[in-house]
Amino acid sequence: MKKVIAIMLILACVFSLCSCSKINQLFSGNQEQTFSYPIESMPESLDPQIASSPAELIVIENCMEGLVRLNEKGEVIPAVAKSWDISADGLQYTFHLNENAVWDVDTEDEDFKIKNFNKIITANDFVFAVSRAVLQQTQAPDFQSVSLIKNAGKINASGTSDTSSLGIKAVNASTLRITLESANSDFLKSLTSAVFMPCSEQFFEYCSGRYGRQSAYFLSNGGFRLSMWGDTNLIMRKSESYALENAAKADSVTLYRDENAFESFKNNNYDALAIADDCIDEALADTSLQVQTYDDTVWAFGVNCESPLGSSQALRQALMCGFDNETLTAPEWAAKAGGLVPNICTAGGTEYRKAAGAQQLPEYSADTSASLYRTFSEKYLAESDADEIPVFRFLCTDAFEQCAKRMVQSWQMNFGTGFEVKISVLSLDELSEKVQSGAYDGVIMPLSADTTDALVFLNRFAAENDFRYQSGAYNRVLASDEGETQKCITAESLLVKDGALYPLFCSNSYYVQRQGISGIYFYAFGGKVNFLNAERVK
Repeated sequence: MKKVIAIMLILACVFSLCSCSKINQLFSGNQEQTFSYPIESMPESLDPQIASSPAELIVIENCMEGLVRLNEKGEVIPAVAKSWDISADGLQYTFHLNENAVWDVDTEDEDFKIKNFNKIITANDFVFAVSRAVLQQTQAPDFQSVSLIKNAGKINASGTSDTSSLGIKAVNASTLRITLESANSDFLKSLTSAVFMPCSEQFFEYCSGRYGRQSAYFLSNGGFRLSMWGDTNLIMRKSESYALENAAKADSVTLYRDENAFESFKNNNYDALAIADDCIDEALADTSLQVQTYDDTVWAFGVNCESPLGSSQALRQALMCGFDNETLTAPEWAAKAGGLVPNICTAGGTEYRKAAGAQQLPEYSADTSASLYRTFSEKYLAESDADEIPVFRFLCTDAFEQCAKRMVQSWQMNFGTGFEVKISVLSLDELSEKVQSGAYDGVIMPLSADTTDALVFLNRFAAENDFRYQSGAYNRVLASDEGETQKCITAESLLVKDGALYPLFCSNSYYVQRQGISGIYFYAFGGKVNFLNAERVK
């Protein structure tokens, strides 16, 4: 009896000193490789064709797999496609799918209701996914990536549901052919975007509008599967059915919703973290952390081209040449931008910014800006039958308040006191909401690359965008037969010439992970983090 009591006391001590996972390791002899990472908000939808938030993209990056994926060096490697051929003119890609690629689902489970479900991933799963993304009604946030495919732009613009002319076809169950509008050297990298992830038509129809909204209506095919999706945290566990080259080393990853992530990270609650701009200096001062950085963001002054004031090209151009860029001071974590396209982007297989050089920007001219403003104000007052010009609503974050004030001072000196501006200093989330609603005239906001492809970055302004910019001339440039780099140079220049955007500063994205951890890869695109190779090392 005394022996039993002694054993129970020992076990009680063990349970009081160890976490559950450590107890499992003690008795099983296995040391689980588990990791934790903070997210600002929980996913709203894990439908890859409409996912856009960092949390959504992290889950898709780890639980799903497209035709290809990127390794830790940013190089394209096989995924569902085991090999591919590219035509001599660079317009046609033929992918040969791996027969071992399957959906992570137990068709024998009595809770699984789809009869005769095909677990093997086929070419049709990619055709269905991309066709969904092209439809106007889907409103795919990353439509600019699929717009590289032949006739995607025409189908989307027309609003039709007929995608038979789209340049993606299933040659057979294991062969997929994609035809582009024009050759693009970075197309393979674009295929790693969430919007290109496969979608089972059988499963999509079974979900009846709930696809990606709950764990029961999310189907994975990657190294992890979604194990739990709660209100404040989400767990991804290693997939037992994955049989390709990119199997997960980690056993599980838990994503926690945390609005004070940096403080929690300092208290050793997380293994890695994306650093907010206002915490960069403090994070970099900790030499014990491993740091990854990407020059992927440009902070630009942009105008709402559909607002009562911003719809005037004369006013937009008056604003662009009405301040001296050299007098604007960047935050410590930013530098002067060389152009609208972020430095991380490439075109024609080379670094775009180096190939294109610094972008030509409007020279500051008090006389020119005043003349353009008079043209605008006379027309506005005559056509609107108003007595005065409405207040110009100018949004910025705290880091750029002084910059905004300097710009406003210059405009009022050039235009006269009749030009009234209200500066609203907002958090980045608040600013984004205002911009998306169209309740602004001007804004200083970040433009971050979603891929390394400069052409894809510029394509975002050819479709629905935050600045309500529409230009037939701009769209024709992107669809022209010019070389990739020259096409980008011309399009980038048009955005500034039309008074839609003016690049101010460039900044980096910073990510840190703790010592003793390897294999967590951060990408510069949309906050994606890859945990497949994550492991703790001695």
